[in-house]
Amino acid sequence: MIADLPIPWPRPRYVSAGPARVAYLALLPEAGELAQKGHPLFEGFEITARYRGEDPEWFDGWVNPKGTFGSLLLRTPGIDMVALTTCKAAVVLSGEFAEPKDLGYIQRAFRIMQLLAKAGAVAVCDVESMVWWPRSDIEELGADWDFDVSDHVRVVFESAEREPGAGHLCHTLGMAKFGRPDLAIAGLEREHAEAAGEMLLNLATALAQGDQFETGDVVEPDGFPPLRCEELGDDTGSPDSTFGNRSLWLVPEEA
Repeated sequence: MIADLPIPWPRPRYVSAGPARVAYLALLPEAGELAQKGHPLFEGFEITARYRGEDPEWFDGWVNPKGTFGSLLLRTPGIDMVALTTCKAAVVLSGEFAEPKDLGYIQRAFRIMQLLAKAGAVAVCDVESMVWWPRSDIEELGADWDFDVSDHVRVVFESAEREPGAGHLCHTLGMAKFGRPDLAIAGLEREHAEAAGEMLLNLATALAQGDQFETGDVVEPDGFPPLRCEELGDDTGSPDSTFGNRSLWLVPEEA
């Protein structure tokens, strides 16, 4: 039995700025059919199953500890490592939403992930933000789950400078699920990591709630000089892809 649809999280300042896309992957011992696929809970989503035996290279791309996703998976607290070794199937949930005036589609995605958790899913990956959720955390999400952008966006502070003396880069991953570019700020010292991460999450919250920043806009976050916005195109598929999304770079206005 599928529960009633959640009351959508609002986007009170929504401005249309392109479609939102989501992708989640659940690892299971066996893939079963989700009942009531015609239910409104599933509207707008595509659901596919993949099997380790049919495509071991693809499957290992998610769980191999030498790979990006696999290393993140093994470092995620709460993952049942014994159960993980039994997983032979993956269910991928994806969708694109043209005018996401609220965030109900994200809530519905997690409701579907909860159904998969009840069916035995050991871990769920938010592919856009490259964040893994253990089964226990997915199951514990209740009807009163409030929106917090940090549940849906990952902040990365790169420990190594991309060029000597250039400073460090701090950026988000996962903003594509709101139809917004990821945020980035460069030229940072290591001691700026916490403040930069908090600043980016605050701006990400504004974007998730519907705001839109464009090239030439200036933002004035607490503790930072005025920052000018410069948007770059989607880097998906490029050899040095960082975001898999559009990006909005925050540059000191005097630069």
